[in-house]
Amino acid sequence: MGAIQITERKYLTDLEADYLISLCKQNRGERDSILLRLLLYTGARGCEVLKLTPKDFARGSVTLKGAKGSNDRSVPITSDDHLFPHEIRQYIIKYNIKPNSRIFKISTRRLRQIWDFWRPNPHKGSHAIRHTTGIKFYLACADIHKVKSLLGHRQINNTQVYLDFCHGTRTLGKAMRGMWKKRIDEEKE
Repeated sequence: MGAIQITERKYLTDLEADYLISLCKQNRGERDSILLRLLLYTGARGCEVLKLTPKDFARGSVTLKGAKGSNDRSVPITSDDHLFPHEIRQYIIKYNIKPNSRIFKISTRRLRQIWDFWRPNPHKGSHAIRHTTGIKFYLACADIHKVKSLLGHRQINNTQVYLDFCHGTRTLGKAMRGMWKKRIDEEKE
């Protein structure tokens, strides 16, 4: 199997991500809004978020149980959305969700239907949320090992796609500008 490449169809553009966040904030307190923001803010897979229980939330972070061979991990819930942790607590209280009960009692099929309804681009699947988080986090920290930890990858080569995307052919044009003005002889020493 060849290496995975992140193309524009596999992540949300800034406009698409901003639109999704805005739409979610307009629907604060609703299950789907909370579910989608958890995916976006943590980089979790859909199946990982669907397993969450109230016990998985503690002191501003969420513990994700790895899926598909991923590592378990604790992820801070930090974003510009300062009301979000409170909103999660209120949702758990409102629906009287027991500590060991799943917060989102829906199937992965229902999650796909929710994404189909909310997604800002009809050509992008729900995994685009995870790729968007990986890209945004790498651009913010420039540390591939931190991205590996956030996404729960066991092997760094799974995380390499974000490095390739951020520093690959997509950015070559910018890096190549002015290269013929540089003098080789001046750079040698």
